[in-house]
Amino acid sequence: MQRPAVVALWIGALLAWPAPAHAAGFTLSWEAPAGCPSEASVRDQVARSLDSNARAAGDSTLVASAEVVQTAAGYELELRVTTPSGSAHKRMASRRCETFAEVIALELSLAASPPGPSAAETAHGEREQPSGSELVFGARALFGVGSGPTPGLAPALGIAVTLRRAPLRFELGASYGPEIRARYAMPDDVGADFELLAGSGRACYALVNAPAELPLCLGGEFGVLRASAFGVSDAVSAQRDWAALQLIQGLRWPSSGPISGWLEGSAALALLRPAFRVRNLEQLHRVAPLVFRAAIGIELQID
Repeated sequence: MQRPAVVALWIGALLAWPAPAHAAGFTLSWEAPAGCPSEASVRDQVARSLDSNARAAGDSTLVASAEVVQTAAGYELELRVTTPSGSAHKRMASRRCETFAEVIALELSLAASPPGPSAAETAHGEREQPSGSELVFGARALFGVGSGPTPGLAPALGIAVTLRRAPLRFELGASYGPEIRARYAMPDDVGADFELLAGSGRACYALVNAPAELPLCLGGEFGVLRASAFGVSDAVSAQRDWAALQLIQGLRWPSSGPISGWLEGSAALALLRPAFRVRNLEQLHRVAPLVFRAAIGIELQID
């Protein structure tokens, strides 16, 4: 055989020899709500991850199915990965849908690799938190009406800071009941103006997390009820402590941004029931044993 022919055969053999594959073949099915990355962009990120991972060499074929749903806390991913050696099914949650493209790329890259660190480990050796374990901080503003502890049906303003790790929620709040007037039937020009300053704490468990959060809360409220008399020769005022145990049913419905709507109804059992009178007249007001309120507001999620 002539030398040129031998060289040609060697070149042909080298070209036909399988080159080391730095990306295993894969099939990806991606379903996600509007606002999430497209299937094409997720596939591109997975392909880049497999190409750049030298450990993902081999002729295995990966089949992945990813479904994303929007929840009250953000988004939840259900991922199924099948390889010739077996299959895996995982759920995880994140406030950002874009995070899942990185997660899927990591999962498929590790699934194509020889046995090594768990796919739940990050590049820094840290383990991802399981679904629903992400801490979420928030703040809320409220406007409500209630039957007490001030006289009659009275308005109230409130603020709260929240810490949520589904399905649990913890809150600290403050509220103010603007002045509301109560007067005697006789003499009808004598009475008092009442206002309330109070702080509260509550612990909640979400009965439902998606598509809206439905937390049931148990808490307490402690504050000061003030009264300033009118219709008498000299102005007199008094303040008394007020305390109650609360049962609250809340409803938080998410939006596409960090602001959510909030609605709640509560019942409170009074532990301290202060009473008020002006001078030597009969009792003008005493806090009722049960107090009921309803409120509406907005909640801001703080990243």
